[in-house]
Amino acid sequence: MDQKRDGKESLVDNLFQHKESIFTEEVSNFDLPGRFKTPDAVACRAFPLTLSGKARDWLRNLPPRSIDNLDTLGRKFLAQFVSGRARRKPRGYLLSVRQVPNESLKDYLWRFNQEKLEIESEPDDFIYGAIFQGLKEDGLLMADLVLKPPKDLHTFMIKADRYINQEETLRALLGAPKQLEEPSFEKLTKKKNPEAT
Repeated sequence: MDQKRDGKESLVDNLFQHKESIFTEEVSNFDLPGRFKTPDAVACRAFPLTLSGKARDWLRNLPPRSIDNLDTLGRKFLAQFVSGRARRKPRGYLLSVRQVPNESLKDYLWRFNQEKLEIESEPDDFIYGAIFQGLKEDGLLMADLVLKPPKDLHTFMIKADRYINQEETLRALLGAPKQLEEPSFEKLTKKKNPEAT
């Protein structure tokens, strides 16, 4: 992003210079062929592919034929969305996101991830700690995590995915609605009584 256009840095390039690159050093330092230059038209056409949600809706609502180059697109985009950057929640906010009693593990992790989008990027160990702190204390996953703590966030997510699959399978087999409480160990080990009504 440190290319210059006609001797001037673009507004978009300038905005991101103060941030550390999201790419590894290998990706950031990859040498492009000598005369490689992305034409503005190609960059403008590729830009919508990077958007989703509100940003994509905003782009669709721009007046027809109002974008003539990447700098114009960048200015319009920043004017619309840069003010939202200042309203980020503090990192400690994630520590307040808790799994509620009737919330499935899947729904809790989805809600947690939505809230995580509202803060600046945080290290994986902080994210794992916040998720762990918010889990139901009497949940089966919590018991497993206490006995066998995962080595990192990725390992935790694999373990959580297994519990989500188990939770959904048990709810389907037991005929229980999605939002019922997590089954206890006793409920899981009892067989369904076909004579009960």
